[in-house]
Amino acid sequence: MELRFLNDQPALVQQELTQWDQFRTDELTAAEALVRESHQNSLDAHSTIYVGPVKTRISIRDANPEDADYFKDLLGPLLPHLKACDRSLEDPSRPRILVFEDFGTTGLIGKVDSRDTMNFSDFWRVLGRSHKKGVASGSWGLGKLAFPASSTARTFFGLTIRESDPQPYLMGQSVLEYHRVGSQDYVPQGFFANHRQDHFQLPVTDAETIKRFSAAVGFTRTNEPGLSIAVPFVHHDLKEADLIPQIIRNYAFPILTGRLEVEIGGRTITAESFDEIIRDCGGDEFKDGSLARFIRDLHAASAETPDAEMALSWRQYMSGALDEVSLKKLRERFAAGALVHVRLPVSLKRMNGESGKSHVDLFVRQAKEGEQARALFVRGALTIPKEAIQRFRSRTAFGALVASDPLVAEFLRNAENPAHTEWNGGGKLRDLWSSAGNRLSEIRNSLRQLHELLAQALEHRDDDALKALFSVKDPDAAPRPKQDSPIVRKPKPPHDIPRKPKAFSVSPRKGGFVVKQGNGLAAETLPLTIVVKAAYDIMRGNPFKKFSEYDFDFRDENGSLAFEHEMKGATVRVSAANVLEINVTDPEFRVDIRGFDTNRDLKLDVRRKAA
Repeated sequence: MELRFLNDQPALVQQELTQWDQFRTDELTAAEALVRESHQNSLDAHSTIYVGPVKTRISIRDANPEDADYFKDLLGPLLPHLKACDRSLEDPSRPRILVFEDFGTTGLIGKVDSRDTMNFSDFWRVLGRSHKKGVASGSWGLGKLAFPASSTARTFFGLTIRESDPQPYLMGQSVLEYHRVGSQDYVPQGFFANHRQDHFQLPVTDAETIKRFSAAVGFTRTNEPGLSIAVPFVHHDLKEADLIPQIIRNYAFPILTGRLEVEIGGRTITAESFDEIIRDCGGDEFKDGSLARFIRDLHAASAETPDAEMALSWRQYMSGALDEVSLKKLRERFAAGALVHVRLPVSLKRMNGESGKSHVDLFVRQAKEGEQARALFVRGALTIPKEAIQRFRSRTAFGALVASDPLVAEFLRNAENPAHTEWNGGGKLRDLWSSAGNRLSEIRNSLRQLHELLAQALEHRDDDALKALFSVKDPDAAPRPKQDSPIVRKPKPPHDIPRKPKAFSVSPRKGGFVVKQGNGLAAETLPLTIVVKAAYDIMRGNPFKKFSEYDFDFRDENGSLAFEHEMKGATVRVSAANVLEINVTDPEFRVDIRGFDTNRDLKLDVRRKAA
């Protein structure tokens, strides 16, 4: 097994990797990125013949002193390339190693001596493109970067055994930058492998070489199908104890539903051991045990017939998609504190003209006294945390949207950002699916709409609500004297009164509004602050006074603007759930806000803020 970087060719376009930052951001730490990306790949590769959960094993340890010479010989050739990229190693002979292994999976299948569309080739030879479909969790072809991103040497090794092939295959890769060593320029990727005369990288198959490597890094795999990853020189801020809360936070759903078991730090996290482990590792989301109970309840309910299946008309008017008897039963179940399971049909059409029928499952239950209500948005086995935070804000009910059918799961996967934390109606989704934005808006808002529909049964009864409609004239009441009404004609204004120029204008658009420059805005009038108050229209009363956060909330969990937006010459601050302050810095400004329910009328109160 030899390390080689291919020579850079002057005729080729140099393109540096820019995706590293997605694995270490304010919303996604390196530990969480590693946990999410590694486990979603393992769950995607669940065995086709093994019945049972996917099992993973994670360990972090220092290499044994007796293996110092082995690692020095193996990794020594990497040193000049690291130095050329302004990277260095404290002690190349004693790496700190992270090991991730999965069992009950297919292993990396496909050709090893040429490129194809299977996952061996995708894992080692493709970046930024994925051939996954259906309920597969990943979609950007970047998840494997979580392994080198965890290493100061940007290096990882993989050993795989496939279900249909008992032969182990071992290879390694370093992912650096374009660099020069001596007088030679090199491409970013270098391979620890056997190398053909045409420079194609081949995995190592020699049994003794694999046995020696496995013993040195700490692999436990013998002949079981699956994939083992070793990351040498793992970052010092990555520790086993820090990974456990991330496993619980991100993969409680497949663990509690029996699809995943994780061994780490001397513990095995399973559906049975979950409650014990969360007592000291669960974090705020799981500390009272109520979210775990909700997941177990919905898992049991998902094996039964749904309480109701709505008609496709739910997309326009949810209450009209159920007959009165069914709706009454659902409201009674919800009011009694029972779990309600509703299935919504989803019709999807690809841009190539292919169409298909799918569905999502919704689960809601009132929070009991002492429980902290939470929400889950789940695609396949992967939770989408920002969608849950932004789209279901109830403090009185648990809610879950589960997209397990392959077609809708593929649709939602195409909507996800590279970190798989939220959905977006543009980009890849819009290119691949017809009416993508509308379908996504309907799906992501459906859980909130169902809760509102059921919660109406719990609202306060107003005995005077229909008083004006069904009032009866009192026969004993004295007649009121008639009063002559003077004829008042509205005076006609003179035609020469000029209209006062406006500093800004407001225009509605589908699912939102636009605030932009008016004909009376000049640079000398800046800075200008515009206050926008929004609410959905209602049958009676002031919509702004009766606004509810169940309708929408401009804020994300950090208090920033959560709605889709485009801004030019202005910045926006969210001052309340339905109030924005637009600070104009350029006369030719434009602020475009979208993401409202297209089936409801939006009311706006837009005013200039007093100095």
